[in-house]
Order: sequence, then C-alpha cells, then structure tokens
Amino acid sequence: MLGNEIETLSFKLIQKEVNLYGFDLYEREVVARVVHASAEPSYVEEMSFSQDVVRDMVATFKEMDQVRIVTDVTSLSHLIYSDATVSAFELPYALLANQTRSYAAMRHAAQVFGDKDTIYVVGCAPTALEALLDLAAESKFSPLIIAMPVGFVGAYESKTRLVKEGRRYITNLSRRGGTAVTAGAVNAVIKMAKGTYQIVSEGEYGEDH
Repeated sequence: MLGNEIETLSFKLIQKEVNLYGFDLYEREVVARVVHASAEPSYVEEMSFSQDVVRDMVATFKEMDQVRIVTDVTSLSHLIYSDATVSAFELPYALLANQTRSYAAMRHAAQVFGDKDTIYVVGCAPTALEALLDLAAESKFSPLIIAMPVGFVGAYESKTRLVKEGRRYITNLSRRGGTAVTAGAVNAVIKMAKGTYQIVSEGEYGEDH
C-alpha cells in the first residue's frame, strides 16, 4: 500500500471511529489531522477553537501569497508544509531575567513580526505561549495562535489562559500536545487553503470551499 493510500484509509477510519460532529466543517479537518498525527481519538474531547478561527486562518492563507508561520522550536518548523516558517530561536534575542529562553525568543519574535499576515505556533514550550499572551495583554498585539504545548508544568494552564482571555486560537485543553499534533493542526489549515479536505464531501462546504 502506497503512502497516499495509507493516508486515505486512515482518514476513512477516523471518520468512522471518531465523532467529529460537535465541530464545524473546518474544525473537523483540524481535529482529524490531530487524531491522525497522534493515533489518539480521545483528542476529540479536548480540542478547542475560538469562533470561526479556522475559517479565518484558511481565508488568510488563500488571500496572501505567503503567510509567515512563527514556531516556538525549530523541529516544529520542519514538520509544517510551508516555506515561510520561522523558528523564534533563529532570531537574535536577548535573555530576560526570570524567564525561559523560549519565553524570551517568542516575545522577541512577536515584537519583530507583529500580528499582520503571521500565525504563531507553539508545540513544545508553554512559556512561549505565555510570552504571546503577556505581549497581547500589554499592547494592541492580537495574534492568530495555534498552541498545543506539552508538559506537566504550565501546558494546561497556559492553554486555559489562552481560552479565557478570548484570543484567536486553536488549542487542546490538557497537558498533552507536542510538535507532531501541533504540526497536524497547522497543516490541516494549509491543506484546506489549497482545497484539500479529508473528512466531508466537497458539497457540504458550499461556496466557501
């Protein structure tokens, strides 16, 4: 069986085994790719989206020649289907007192790039997400965020804060996460912008598809 055949079969099994109908048509694609990346159907129970955020992200990719994707770690940038990825660690940044390197690097990247034509993606370090939220609280910075950091300390808490503060986000409300599932979420958005949908028939999307 070839790779594309395996992927097609995988999504057929996901659609059969996972209840995706608590999500809108765009969110389903993201949830399905997260499940696909993790082989964990239980992710469906913890995925959370701000209103219309996936539709908005897809529209952003369709409208712009190139959308910048800023990641918290370099390994995540290599898993995303885009040539416009930038790891926060690739920029020269100064260490900050009582903050992690991830916090300092992401805060600096956000100050450099702002929120126009840019999506911020956090798949490893909860403190990188905290940096984005702190900057948004201090200024007019209003980023699009895909955040699924993993860990026993700070991961769930930072994602809960993301939701409570009403930012524009895709996340999962648990300690779980990591680069593979985060990349799955990002790649779902990119694929939809290119017209690739795995879960529902083309007719269900109407004129927006």
